Amino acid sequence: MTVKCVFFVLFCAMFVVCCCRGGWVTWVKLNTSPVCFGAHGNTYGAFTPDKNAFIWAFMLKHRSGYVSCNGVNRSPWGCRPNHANVVTFLTDERNHVVGPRFSQPLARHYYALPGYHSSSPYLIFFMGKSAYGVHHMAELRVWYGEDLFDFTEGDNAGTSCTDVYGLMYKD
Repeated sequence: MTVKCVFFVLFCAMFVVCCCRGGWVTWVKLNTSPVCFGAHGNTYGAFTPDKNAFIWAFMLKHRSGYVSCNGVNRSPWGCRPNHANVVTFLTDERNHVVGPRFSQPLARHYYALPGYHSSSPYLIFFMGKSAYGVHHMAELRVWYGEDLFDFTEGDNAGTSCTDVYGLMYKD
């Protein structure tokens, strides 16, 4: 059986179980306080979900603040306001990128995410065919890309705060 068939069967089984058990898929807030990240000096925003879950998508919803790649222009998620390039990443505690999984990489430290820009009120990172397993004690991090990859961060400035939601099955 091919991998695609296995994923399809698992997805169908999950759908049947969810419908039969009376549950639903919904956005659940994963952080308890604002997750704030800076633009330089390894100032990622960290949070630890309080439950084990399989996440089908992550949503970063802007709360306050801005980041900048040059100290002049600023936006919640990137270098310039309303620009196609997004510079915000979600990683695990080892700084392996969790999101975005499906984007158009333009450079190592930024990407284009169809339907979103650097000033969008939120970003959604879909996990694709398989959910991302979150352990209740595992740290997740929100990073500014130039800071994460140590690339031209010397003139960066600002701090942006977000709430992080997970799309998951809930009883």
